[in-house]
Amino acid sequence: MNKHAFPWLILALLAGLAFPPHAAAQGITGEPQILCSQDFETLPCFTQDFSAVGWEAQDGDGDETYMIVASREGETLREYAFAGCREPMSFLVFNPDKTTPAITPMQSQNYDKLTAHGGAQCAVSFASKTKANDDTLTSPAFVPLPKTTLSFYVKGFLAASGEDVFTESYEVLAQLESGEKTVIWEGAAPTDGWQEVKVDLSAYAGSSLRLIFHYKAQNAFLFMLDDIVVTGEYAPVLIGHNGGALQTRVGDAPQALLPELEGAPDGYVPVFTYETQDEGIASVDQDGVVSPVHMGNTVITVTEAGTGLVAKIPVSVLAVTVAGDDRPLPNVLRRYFLYGGAAVLVILVVVLGLVLPRVTRRGRKAPAKKTRRDR
Repeated sequence: MNKHAFPWLILALLAGLAFPPHAAAQGITGEPQILCSQDFETLPCFTQDFSAVGWEAQDGDGDETYMIVASREGETLREYAFAGCREPMSFLVFNPDKTTPAITPMQSQNYDKLTAHGGAQCAVSFASKTKANDDTLTSPAFVPLPKTTLSFYVKGFLAASGEDVFTESYEVLAQLESGEKTVIWEGAAPTDGWQEVKVDLSAYAGSSLRLIFHYKAQNAFLFMLDDIVVTGEYAPVLIGHNGGALQTRVGDAPQALLPELEGAPDGYVPVFTYETQDEGIASVDQDGVVSPVHMGNTVITVTEAGTGLVAKIPVSVLAVTVAGDDRPLPNVLRRYFLYGGAAVLVILVVVLGLVLPRVTRRGRKAPAKKTRRDR
């Protein structure tokens, strides 16, 4: 190995350790990040206290609630008790296997209608007896990313009458740090199975946000909520050169491209590489400096290493112009001026080299000859 190359090798290795390739790109192009989630599996069954996981349940109606009465076909109705049943309550964590007695498939034909979407537990709000429900379940605060989606599952269970009373039975609100609330979803919970709902939260990117699930039906039996997940990801956009093309002229000074990566996380340092489509028209170095070579059009490709995003920059190289006139000179005239001017200069030098010595000799006076008289 060349001894002069060794120090540079050491520096390159140190640079690679200090700045691993694409290290800053994590969280930009990888899997979406989970910003907030809840599946209710870690909470005690039948609890109304969600503070252990940062959530909050509130009972706004304060009314007594119905309890579960069910049976298999042809059998006597029986009650299935649990902590807090019949009392005023907000959302609670529910598991049909933990009631007294347990609601098992052998004891109730409604068992499948009361199971969680995923796992063994879900959040449930039981119907109030004399007024409309006003129960809320509020998430902890989180900050949406430029591309953020809320996903959750809902299911309803009708009253014994079978009447569909779930029209506009629940809503989801987004609450900003200032306290301002906006309804971002409103709908009816289906009674024939779990339904997934997705809501775009990208408009709230960068703002501290809490989600409020509000159950507001009247005389319905219960509302079930499960597997709440908020996922977010960055959505960077690569702008090649001030959002437009580059125009230059033959003989002009090199120009630097100005690519920008918008929508990247704070602290992310983009790394750009450059490639020209035609070196004969315009060249570009590793720093994005473009040098015009010849009149014509080409395209320079800018690539951001961490995200893989690509931008195409049209480059137009115009010919030289006559002073005071923006019209480009034809190639023939341009060459005439360049090469013809050089030839004229050479001829002028040669001519001057031949003429000047003769002029000089003629300008000198010959010495006068002495005559006999002068003697």
